Formats: sequence, C-alpha cells, structure tokens
Amino acid sequence: MGHNAEKLFEQISQDNEVIHVFKYHSLRVMSFSCKLAKVVDCYDEDMKIASLLHDIGKMGISKEILLKPAKLSELEYQIIKAHSHIGNNILRSILNLPRAALFVRDHHERWDGSGYPRGLIGEEISIQGRIICLCDAFDTMTIDRRNYNKKTLSYDEAFEELRRCSWSQFDGDLVEQFIATVKALSIPHNEKWYEDRDKINEIFL
Repeated sequence: MGHNAEKLFEQISQDNEVIHVFKYHSLRVMSFSCKLAKVVDCYDEDMKIASLLHDIGKMGISKEILLKPAKLSELEYQIIKAHSHIGNNILRSILNLPRAALFVRDHHERWDGSGYPRGLIGEEISIQGRIICLCDAFDTMTIDRRNYNKKTLSYDEAFEELRRCSWSQFDGDLVEQFIATVKALSIPHNEKWYEDRDKINEIFL
C-alpha cells in the first residue's frame, strides 16, 4: 500500500497544480519526519505515507487562496483548515489507511489545544501528528514561505522559533530531539538541495 500511496502522490503532483506546487515541500517534510520518527522509535510505513501525503487535502482548494500573499479572510482561513479533514478522508476512504489518516488529521493540532480540526491537547495528539506538525513548520520557515510573503529564516533562527513555541504549538521534547537530529545531518544551504530529489535522498539516507 505504501508503494501505491507514493504512486498516487506522483500522479496527483503531475495532474493537480496545487499539489505540484507543494511537491518538494511534501518530500522534504517526509524526509525530516521519517528521520525524527526513527530517532524516537515510532517510524513505520504509515508514518512515512502520512508525512508524504499530509497536504493531500489541499488538492481541492484553489491556488488563489493557498498562495494568497495578503492576509486571509476568516472564510478563506476556514477553507484552508479543511485540508486536514479532507486528507483524513482521502487516506481513510480511498487508500484504506485509517491509521495514517489519523496522523494526517492530527498534523495541525497544537500542544496547548489551540490547533485544528479537533482542538486536541498534549498527548491526545498522536506522536506522529506532532512530528509532522513540527517538520512542516520547520520546512515552511526555512524554505517554503510562498504563501506567507515572508523572508525565509536561517536554520538557527528557525530552531529559536521552534523553541519559543515549545509546549504551546509543539511538543517541547520533540523540538529538542529534532534540533539535535537536524544539526547532526549538516544540511547545506537550502538553495543547494530544496528541489533536488537525489540530494534530498543523499542527505537523509
């Protein structure tokens, strides 16, 4: 099923403009997430699939909303928030991957309960969902800020931001494990690898 999910991702990223825009973001989040999951001993095929397909629910949302450089209206924000629920349904109903679907559903939950779609608190959130949330945020801050109209942060600046948001947005223990893991990888400047699949594989393997 994992192979089928990866084939589906490749097909959709070719056919759907929105998923194509976020293709390498998804590949990087998968790479970061799988690396951290192995460190904390929760890696398996469902974790890999969920991290790769965490944004699959965005395929039904218009590019004009997703990549809007200005502040979103409340309606637009609610539309974007729906992607966690849509992704959950795709993995659960179409791919028959209920466990991976749960991790996709959880990847915008926050430690303090202010996330979505269910407002889970702390360890109510699957550890896999917490990992994807963290890796998604780090990649967005350092590389993929197209839909925020902001300057990317250096890796060290992003580490500081993750620490600042520990125990509010993120699981603080995972933040420290993530930072140690990324530092050990000696990742080059983002322009040298961010859309190079061979380089991504080389870094993370």
